[in-house]
Amino acid sequence: VPFSAFCYGHHKGVTVRVLEKLAKTKGGVYAIFALPFLTLGMEKCVYDTVQSIQGINPNTKPADRGGFPSGGASLPSFSLVNVQETNIVEDFISRQFYQQTGEDFRAVEQVYLR
Repeated sequence: VPFSAFCYGHHKGVTVRVLEKLAKTKGGVYAIFALPFLTLGMEKCVYDTVQSIQGINPNTKPADRGGFPSGGASLPSFSLVNVQETNIVEDFISRQFYQQTGEDFRAVEQVYLR
């Protein structure tokens, strides 16, 4: 959703208006230098939120990863939601599948949880 909102805003000319407004502010053209930091913060917010919704803690660093560019775990989390106990997306998709096929979702779930 955030990326599609960005694309729609860019299509409507919001990007140009933001740059013009930044250039005319008290900071002048130098205020434009803040844009990379703001956009990286927004990107990290979206990434951390998606990870938290999937049940993955964005602050944990897997043993097989590290260094550039995967050093985001060393930074504070910008997630808008708490880390979920279960992957809500996977749970929703599996419930929809079992409702469509007619199988008993709870019975199948108990078999896999054992």
